[in-house]
Amino acid sequence: DQSSMVYIILAVYGTGIYVLLRILIDLLTRIWKIYRQRFSGITLDRRKAMLLLSVCWLPYYLVLFPGALWYDTGAELEQFFGVVPFNNMNPFLQTILIGSFTAFGKMIGSVSVGIALYTGLQALFALWVITEGLFTVTELLDLNNKHILYCLLAYAVIPIYPLYAFAVGKDFNWSVSILLCLICTAKILHDPDAFFGKKRNTVVFVLALVLVSLLRNSGLPIAVLAVLISFLALRYPHSYKKTHISAAVSFIVLMLFWHQIFLPFMHVSKEGNAKENYSVPLLQLARAVNDYPEDFSAEDETVIGRVVDIDAVKNLYDPDLSDSIKNTYNNDASEEDINAFTGLYRREFARRPLCYIDALIAKSYAYFDPDADGTEKPYAVGGNYASARTEGLDLEIRYLSERLPYIISGLIVRLRSVPLVGIMTKCGIWVWIYLVAFIYQVKRLSWKQLLLFVPGLAVLIGLLFTPVNGYFRYVLPIVMLVPLSVLSCFKKSIH
Repeated sequence: DQSSMVYIILAVYGTGIYVLLRILIDLLTRIWKIYRQRFSGITLDRRKAMLLLSVCWLPYYLVLFPGALWYDTGAELEQFFGVVPFNNMNPFLQTILIGSFTAFGKMIGSVSVGIALYTGLQALFALWVITEGLFTVTELLDLNNKHILYCLLAYAVIPIYPLYAFAVGKDFNWSVSILLCLICTAKILHDPDAFFGKKRNTVVFVLALVLVSLLRNSGLPIAVLAVLISFLALRYPHSYKKTHISAAVSFIVLMLFWHQIFLPFMHVSKEGNAKENYSVPLLQLARAVNDYPEDFSAEDETVIGRVVDIDAVKNLYDPDLSDSIKNTYNNDASEEDINAFTGLYRREFARRPLCYIDALIAKSYAYFDPDADGTEKPYAVGGNYASARTEGLDLEIRYLSERLPYIISGLIVRLRSVPLVGIMTKCGIWVWIYLVAFIYQVKRLSWKQLLLFVPGLAVLIGLLFTPVNGYFRYVLPIVMLVPLSVLSCFKKSIH
């Protein structure tokens, strides 16, 4: 009967999982024995570690060549080549970067070469930062090659890292920049004299702060936190205090120049930022309108309609995604209209706080639930998804294999249903590993390591206010930090 068939399927499935686990364990055991016998005496330095990572990532580069192009990439190229006016909805620095490499490729007769150069340099930047991070943590904690190797294998073997490294987007390079910023901050807390005694380190620190601030519109608070944390080193006798302060001042000046002079000079509109800033309040208000329509009068609907399409609010509410509502945001709304709308939002929040909180949780839970699938599109890491917006730009992009990147993209989506392996494609598992590492540091009262978790915790808080639920690329900074966070738990504190 049907119940017997279910038991048979479960038995076969369980047996298959057991066999696969035994094979995997036996394989890892043999690899470890070979390593102990042949390579245990080899010293692993930065150059060898970076070479090992490069070899492991190279096949992904060849398969995805010249790189995965995202839908947002198309929007950036439209701006760069003058199809639409500049705006800062996608960070303008990202628009300049990908546009410049694409224009270079077009100039030499191959757009694909220009994009491949971009993704290749992005991957090299990531390889250098990851390697530097591994050795910085192991040196500060007095760990050995074995600990470096564990983390190195994580970055080398888990496909998420190379897949996103060769994607043209605005999240991977930002995540790498956050890691670089934390590496600099850790070195400053450990020995500010040694760090600021080299001009190169000061330049790298300021560059990291700038990249964190400009590669993502929400990045400035993360950079400010890193600066504030680094200033705790000023409590100690510190020969380079002036250099330290000048680095912070240089960062502030560069930010002021970018936002107050350069963006206005380039006529970069900030309209897209307003729409993004209201994505969560719009979703919460839409939830209230749908659940409690009796709370809203015709006058209230008029107030809402001046800022966003009231029909979209009523009919297009999606608890996981705010795009269908926020995309109807009226960029021409007056300050009076905005003030009336925010007043209505506050009034309804006071009346139905649980409804608003529930809407926020419904939009964010997949970032914290290890079993939630989240949104599928973050796994579209292969192929040209920008083509819909670049058809009129005369950008011929050729892949080594036209079908293979899309096949890989589809396989990664299906990986979510594979036991053990699939869990690595879900946001929640990465978030909880990071949180467990943080809680472990709290238990040990290791204040320096705790401070280094603060920017990552700020990213976690920011996940609550993203427009999409469980969008994997939004959690990439945490994914990038997890191996080093786990590595930091091997010793009591930074000495």
